[in-house]
Amino acid sequence: MTFLHDIDPLAVSLPVWPHGIHWYGLMYALAFFVAWRLGRARVRAG
Repeated sequence: MTFLHDIDPLAVSLPVWPHGIHWYGLMYALAFFVAWRLGRARVRAG
């Protein structure tokens, strides 16, 4: 049996802004933030 999902691509839809924030945009932002924090930790560790 095949499982079909119907996940909304919009994570946040703001009524005052016609565009929403997509899940992949949130993941890019999260990945950038985590990489930045890990980079800072490695620089501080020497």
